[in-house]
Amino acid sequence: MRRRLTGISLSLIAALAVVSPAGAATFSYPDFAGTAGLTLSGNAAQEGNLLRLTPALGFKSGRAFRTEAIDPQQSFQTSFAISMHDSICCSVPTLKPADGMAFVLQSKAPNAGEGTGGSLGYGGIVPSVAVEFDIFVNAGDPATDHVGIVTEGNTTSHLQCANFSGPTAPCTAGLPFPLYGAPVYGWVDYDAGTQHLKVYVNQTATKPATPVLDSPVSMAPLGGAAYVGLTAATGAHNSVHDVLSWSFNPPSAATTTPPSGTPAPPAGKAATKKCKSKKGKAKAKGKASDSKKKGKGKKCGAKKGKGKKGAKQG
Repeated sequence: MRRRLTGISLSLIAALAVVSPAGAATFSYPDFAGTAGLTLSGNAAQEGNLLRLTPALGFKSGRAFRTEAIDPQQSFQTSFAISMHDSICCSVPTLKPADGMAFVLQSKAPNAGEGTGGSLGYGGIVPSVAVEFDIFVNAGDPATDHVGIVTEGNTTSHLQCANFSGPTAPCTAGLPFPLYGAPVYGWVDYDAGTQHLKVYVNQTATKPATPVLDSPVSMAPLGGAAYVGLTAATGAHNSVHDVLSWSFNPPSAATTTPPSGTPAPPAGKAATKKCKSKKGKAKAKGKASDSKKKGKGKKCGAKKGKGKKGAKQG
């Protein structure tokens, strides 16, 4: 009798062990006065009410992933406010803010990620899906600032993209404003039924009626559990990369605007222009931006430079 009960117990334990903990998660960070529930890695750190993924120093990268996995096969909506600002020149004589940020889904671990420069901090994570907010032209990048959807970490191949000077090939849509200098609000909606990913961007906390990107994306490679987060990196050029707010919801609970209120920059730091945003997705592999490429860099309007594939450096 004891043996039978033991056998049943072991079977139940084994069955429970294979059940994925991932589900339709809901969380909200109106600011980052607290970072409970997040795994920070690389150069990411809490600074007052902000989450600073990188300082304005060369060859840095930072990541902030939600510690608890979600089910990427379910529909979701996410929003965030980001700010890329106060670039400091660099190892070359021309100021070019770099490199950018990304919203990423990946199934490795909450502390996964590597690479500086054009890798945007999530290089080497496969499988993954990412939405890039890229401010530096690395090898294979569209001209000027762009928002793009990439998969499998291939940062030089965009499923779809929109660039500031565009639409210019390979981008089929135009981005109405630069990504550097002022806060950017982002929203990412995923419909599991149609397997479509939509990306919205704005300079205010009002979600636009029309997405800037709308592309079919399969989450199948991610399996039943994935980690969602935001990443950033610098290369030979740099920028401060801040996250000001972030929320994640299943569609029924999602809001249409970012959390209210923009945190003030921490004392003693360069002023951060107000910022909020929402949703995105991503993948991994590094890019390398060419620090020798010619061109003017604006203090608050970033462009991009070329580089090597595999570890793009801004």
